[in-house]
Amino acid sequence: MPSQQKLTIESIEVRAVSVPLCRPIVAKIGAFPEWPFILIDVKTKEGIIGRSYLESRGFCEVAWHRG
Repeated sequence: MPSQQKLTIESIEVRAVSVPLCRPIVAKIGAFPEWPFILIDVKTKEGIIGRSYLESRGFCEVAWHRG
């Protein structure tokens, strides 16, 4: 069984983006021509990079209620 090597986080980068949709999502609470995503990059000192994303319908609803 190979030994497990520990990884050391060097940096975490988080970006919020809004992706335009070809066709808006239309719901009872409104129309959404864009969809928000949060992009996450985790870089280690060992050179490994992990990437992920989050999307949330709740964010759209909050933005719509504020607007």
